[in-house]
This record gives sequence, C-alpha cells and structure tokens, in this order.
Amino acid sequence: MKYGYIRVSSDDQSDIRQMKSLLEAGVPEHNIFCDKMSGKNFNRTQYKRLKKIVKPGDTIVFHELDRFGRNFKEGKEEVDYFQRNNIKLIFLDMEFLNGMAEHNDVFVQFMGYVQVLTALIIAEKEREKLKKRQLEGIAIAKENGKYKGRVKKYHKNHLAMNAAVEDYYNRSALRITVNDICKKYQVSRSALYRRLEEVNEKKELLESE
Repeated sequence: MKYGYIRVSSDDQSDIRQMKSLLEAGVPEHNIFCDKMSGKNFNRTQYKRLKKIVKPGDTIVFHELDRFGRNFKEGKEEVDYFQRNNIKLIFLDMEFLNGMAEHNDVFVQFMGYVQVLTALIIAEKEREKLKKRQLEGIAIAKENGKYKGRVKKYHKNHLAMNAAVEDYYNRSALRITVNDICKKYQVSRSALYRRLEEVNEKKELLESE
C-alpha cells in the first residue's frame, strides 16, 4: 500500500504543492496525512496516526525530505524504525535515493542511508538558522513596540470550528469524511484535531472530578 505525508509549518501555509506532487506519484488522496506543525520533532498527530497504520511492505511518499522532519537525532530513529519494519520511504526531491535503497549492493544501500542522514543534518541546521532569524526579528519588533505575539486563530467560541467538531462526532451518521468537514467549514485538519484533543482532555478532566 502507498501512503503520503504532508507537513507545513503553520495553518497559514498551503499544502497544495505537496498534495499535487503526491497525487502525481500515485498516492490515493484518502491515504495522505497532513500536519500543520513544525518539523522540530516527530510528536505530530497525523504522523503518529500514519506510523500506526503502515505495515511491512508499505511505502510512504514525501514531497521533500524536510517535510519528513528537521531533527537529526529523532529523524535517524524514525528512519531506522521504518527500515527495521521493511517500510519504504520515498522523497520526491531525492529520486536517486529510491534506487539506492533497493540496490543489491549493500554498500550502495549504506550510501543511500548516509545521504538521508546528511540531509536531515542540513535540514536541522536550516531550522536553527530560521529560528535564530525569527528571534532576532522579534527582538527588534519588541524594541520598536510593534510585537504583539501570535494570535490564536480558532478561539473557543469560533462557530465554524465548533460546528466542525460536532460534525466530526456525527460523521458516521452524516456519512462524511474529515476532509469533507474541513472543506465545509474552512478549517485545517491539524487545527480540528487539536481542538478535538482539547475537548477530549476537558471531558476526561470533568469525568475524573
């Protein structure tokens, strides 16, 4: 089975380019998982769902390697996990690696593995530089009295998000998918799942009292 994974860093970024490339690579749309989170670690809702679903012999396709992650240590652990479980990773921006991973020569396979780890190191360094520039920009904005902090897009009384949550719990009866709900109410999948986690945590807290 072929799966796809998309990651963008925030709700404001578009996943259209990644979605298009995965569909062109033959990944069924219903097998594509998307997180709108930083690549600093692998604690991502949709990524973890995908990891539980894939089985030996399956393939996961990524638009680019840095969509997989930007953390070398955790990235290496994830790559090793998929290798041990015979799950193939395809990075569309590094096509030459695909042949190396399946090559009969163990040395060629090892060099492909090294290439992936090297790319993860570069991705982590780029993330660190970006973070540094952001912090420098925030510091300058604060000095000029222009920094207001990040605004939460979906507050607790957000009508569309609350309606999306209600439809999610009734999706079987309504015969709709999560994608249908997100399109209907114009909310992102990652934001919807974050709200569902908040709702579940609140429910568990109330039940424990």
